[in-house]
Order: sequence, then structure tokens, then C-alpha cells
Amino acid sequence: MAPQLRRTPLGSASRGLTVLRVHITGASGTGTSTLGKAFAEATGAQWLDLDDFYWLPTSPPFQLKRPKAERLALLVDGIRESTDVVVSGSLVEWGRQVEDGWDLIVFLTAPTPVRIGRLRARDVARYGSVNPAFLVWAERYDVPDFTGRSRVLHERWLAQRSSRILRLDAELPLPKLVGALRQASHGAA
Repeated sequence: MAPQLRRTPLGSASRGLTVLRVHITGASGTGTSTLGKAFAEATGAQWLDLDDFYWLPTSPPFQLKRPKAERLALLVDGIRESTDVVVSGSLVEWGRQVEDGWDLIVFLTAPTPVRIGRLRARDVARYGSVNPAFLVWAERYDVPDFTGRSRVLHERWLAQRSSRILRLDAELPLPKLVGALRQASHGAA
């Protein structure tokens, strides 16, 4: 039997958060990891980045995908470790065990040139270079017939969720994004 994500009842969080389980998603370069980490730090929640589960550790990174069953089991275990958890990345096609059961899903959006500029700057700062194939893939997010991770796929996925959805403009300054998320977290039900 596949691992199940158990939804913690609202109001049981030790830090007084209404939202106990937050998923932050969007296209590459919208800042899902940046916002996830900042919101977790601001609230004392555990932060999990899906790249750490999806990819096997390699040098250079992001070369080998972890088997689906293994990454799912690791993620479920990571979520269970804490009452309050923030998960950043894309859960599309991970499995209903982790795709549902969120108190709030945050969907970040930004124009393609902004996203690509951020990705380029991030990769140069982290790795000293940019993977051109990755940038080409990331640029295609808003192309309607793109079969990879795309806006169309995300919108379809979001429409299937029963969780509350908060849409945020990723071009807003990080403190404003954290503030909007904190405010929304108190109204999630």
C-alpha cells in the first residue's frame, strides 16, 4: 500500500498557525523555494524542497531522477516529521497521497523574461554556468501545447484540488509575499 499523507486537524499547531500544511508551486524561476524557505523561517515550520526528493544527489546536480516510489516515500516521511510543513516545487503527478490534503496551495506567477533572468542569475551564482537546455525547457512553460511542466498543466492540476488556492505575483518583494502568505494562512480552512 502506498504511503498516505495524514492531514493534521486545524488549530493543533504549537505555533498558533491556522495553516499546518502549505504547498508553494509555480514555474521554475518564480521563487517557490525562496518563498517556501522564507515562510518556513518566519513561522517555524519545516521547509521541504521537492528538488531534494525528485533528484538523486549528483555532481553536477539535477542529472538523475529518483524512482517515483522512493521519492514519494521519502516525501511522506519528511512531511510526517513535523506538524507544520511548507513544501515548495511542483507536486503534479506525484500521486494523490501528497497532491491532496493541503490547507493552502500557493501558485506563484511571473513573466517568462523575469523567470529566465532569475534562473540564469541563480545558476551562475550557484554553479558558475547555466545549462542552456534547462533554460529552453523553462522558457516553454507558458507555451499552450508544451507537454512538459507547463502553465496549462498547473492550471488543470489546481482545478482538481479541493485545497484553498492563493495566487501571488512573484514579482512582489519577498517580504510582501511572506506577509500575504501569513495573512492567508490565518484564513485557511
